[in-house]
Amino acid sequence: MPGPKQRHSSPSGAEKAAKDQRRRATAPAAPTTIDTDSTPSTPRPAEPADAGESAWANGRLVELLHEGDGAAAINHVNAHVATCPSLARTAMDAKTTRSALHVAAAAGQPAVVRRLIAAGADPARRDKFGKTALHAACERGQGKVVNALLEIGGGAAGDAARDSKLAQLLRAGPAKQPPIHLAAKNDDAAICLQLLKAGARPDEPAPADGRTALHVCARFDSARCAAVLLDWAADPLAASTVPPYHNPLHVAASHNAERVAQLLVDRGGDFHGPTKPPKGYAGPLPTPCELAVACGHRALARNCGAAARERRAQQHHDLEEANAEYSRVAGRIAAARRERDLAARRFDDTQRSYEMYASENAAGIRASVGTPSGSSRPSSSLPSSRPSSRPSSRPSRPSSRPASSGLNRSSA
Repeated sequence: MPGPKQRHSSPSGAEKAAKDQRRRATAPAAPTTIDTDSTPSTPRPAEPADAGESAWANGRLVELLHEGDGAAAINHVNAHVATCPSLARTAMDAKTTRSALHVAAAAGQPAVVRRLIAAGADPARRDKFGKTALHAACERGQGKVVNALLEIGGGAAGDAARDSKLAQLLRAGPAKQPPIHLAAKNDDAAICLQLLKAGARPDEPAPADGRTALHVCARFDSARCAAVLLDWAADPLAASTVPPYHNPLHVAASHNAERVAQLLVDRGGDFHGPTKPPKGYAGPLPTPCELAVACGHRALARNCGAAARERRAQQHHDLEEANAEYSRVAGRIAAARRERDLAARRFDDTQRSYEMYASENAAGIRASVGTPSGSSRPSSSLPSSRPSSRPSSRPSRPSSRPASSGLNRSSA
């Protein structure tokens, strides 16, 4: 009858190394056979490991990752990936059911992450909580690991498979929150910007309540991430899909997040305005100012109220300046139209004067040649203004008749 189980203390590093050496020494060697037909320079493929050796290789890889020894973990993968092809895919922490890729991402080992993905690890694999390795890296603030997962996990740029896999990584999936919400919780603006550049939506809602990353920033007063999200056109008025249907400014007012509240007011949030209730909701919703006063955050209500009044006064001033500029532009347009009409009248007067001058000039020409107005005369009867090219052969002789002869004849 076996006795009660005894609790053994955890072995030290030297004992683990000695145990690994004894296991390698006692492992059965693969039988060597001589093949006379094969080429001597061609290496023979490694024999696949049995179930016990595969389990040991998986457990040892997770132990090295927990110890933080990235170089030893990479060497372990390089040494056993030939005999255990599924090492990168099946290695898993027995306590947390997290894969080796999750453990490496949480430990901040980008080189190990790259090696595991190259060995066949799936970046989209999720643990029992529905989180991927990208969730683990964002939760621990591992920016280099996030970059490695987005580059290698996505594949080549412009590929349809890359876009599909990358979208799968950036979504929440079965998890409660998408990765960008975890970056917003830690106020890690660098990781938040990496995710946005990779294709994450700034208004990505949580599956359970529809809250966006700005709600998370308002909950934990993450001003740097809130500024990045607003620069990427995040909606400061986006309300949650469950009661009490608060927008980010409501959340900031209720949790005394003065920095985020001030930023939201400066970017278009209405601190005193009413909130439109969703369809099917009976009853009015409190304003952020009323919510801040009800929660006892009077300093936030006073400061944000003053900022909101200054913003409204500035908006009123800008509106007045815009109206004045519009009036000035309208006056210039009206003056230009009057000038155009005056120029058109001047042109019409000039054209009429030209037509009158042309008609008078034509009447004078007809009168000078003896042609009555409205009659036609052959062009041959008109005197030619062109001088003759042939000189006259007869010299001109003076007339012998007196000048009055014609008058006498006419009188007779």
